[in-house]
Amino acid sequence: MSEYQKGKQVRWHEDGEMGIILWTTNRGSVGVKWSSGEYGEYNYKVNELLMLTD
Repeated sequence: MSEYQKGKQVRWHEDGEMGIILWTTNRGSVGVKWSSGEYGEYNYKVNELLMLTD
């Protein structure tokens, strides 16, 4: 989980939408702002949903 850090770019596995990590928590949650303007917080199997791009 430590590879997910604030400011890193991610890509959504399903449709390739790009986002940037806004926060991480010590319980494994990752907050992302997507290029569409949407926000999301992910904490279940995040490695299957998000792919780091940088």
